[in-house]
Amino acid sequence: MSKTSNFFKTSAILSTALLSLLGACAIDDPIDYTTSLESPSNNEPNSEVDTQTLDLSNGSIKGEFPEYSVNNITDTSAFSVIHTTPKNNSNNVARKSTAFIYFNDEINPDTVSDESFEIYENDKRIYGIYGGMLSTSKNTILSLSNVVEFAENAEVKIIINEKMKDNDGNSITGGKYEMTFQVTSEEIEPFKGETGFENIVASNILFNGNAGIVESSQIPNVEAPEGDKMFAISTFNSGNDISSTGAISGSTSSAVMEFEIPNGATHVEFSYNFLSAEFDTYVGSTYDDTFTLTVSSLGKAPKVIQMATVNLVGVSDSTGSVPFVETLQQTGFQTNNNSSCSKCVSPKIDITNFQSPITLEFSVSDVGDTGVSSLVLVDNVSFSSNQ
Repeated sequence: MSKTSNFFKTSAILSTALLSLLGACAIDDPIDYTTSLESPSNNEPNSEVDTQTLDLSNGSIKGEFPEYSVNNITDTSAFSVIHTTPKNNSNNVARKSTAFIYFNDEINPDTVSDESFEIYENDKRIYGIYGGMLSTSKNTILSLSNVVEFAENAEVKIIINEKMKDNDGNSITGGKYEMTFQVTSEEIEPFKGETGFENIVASNILFNGNAGIVESSQIPNVEAPEGDKMFAISTFNSGNDISSTGAISGSTSSAVMEFEIPNGATHVEFSYNFLSAEFDTYVGSTYDDTFTLTVSSLGKAPKVIQMATVNLVGVSDSTGSVPFVETLQQTGFQTNNNSSCSKCVSPKIDITNFQSPITLEFSVSDVGDTGVSSLVLVDNVSFSSNQ
């Protein structure tokens, strides 16, 4: 579907929702915070979840949901899925990966439960942590997290049925939605502390989609903050100048890596540059390409952070055009000490609730279309302490 035809559709058509299969938590705004969870036995919220108390044997654990509105005007439009990450039928998906399912409407959180969605690993039902957040367009995003790794080469299936409804009581189109993806057998070798991606081996990062290590010389008008190399994740469907290791390229890509947390470290930091051909024409539209970070460790409630989106950044304070596949506008590299993009989220993330090794998954999604692309560049992952 071309952006030309998409652009003339009303922006009220699209909204987003998400199922995060290894990195889910509830987010009200694109800020850094960890979900609070409700125990299925007593419905009392817990601000922290300890490995010893995270028991999913009796079903999934419900997290926070934002307040939602019920339309005064009857909504008869179809309630459907518009995009998923990973793509349906993908393979080579990391065992600690995050999956997103984008819907086209706001969801009634009272209808979200183990009765309205199901997750299967090799045909065996599993349970996790689920919650909700609002997108930058004030639409619901659902999330679901597993707290252990998926089995090697497992087939994972998500099913949403007619019991999940939008804010006007409409069920999913056709009464059922299914998506399936294949988990890799590859193990990720943890980084020992910080890295600038200058001398990495293939086992350090699992890329899926149109993603890989790039050099500054490959991307005009962009220089790595230090050294020459960085990693890129993109929504490019064609004209690929990035090495892709995933089975399905375009529309969404991710990079998953693990780090041993240095003694005394309380935060992880990195540099990122969000580039998009959506700027500035489609700011404020439904084409809200999104850069997301998921932080997790086994047995802990993960943290999902919307680092930057087209609508969040707004009219681009770009540092120049980048003629790479498409003409992109860039925010420039954002660091903890340099925030030229006032609306971008600071890349300094509190990790005090996590244990070593920590998993970071960086993902970018082309929301609402497949014709206009976005690119994220990341460099210099390091650790710091408040002490």
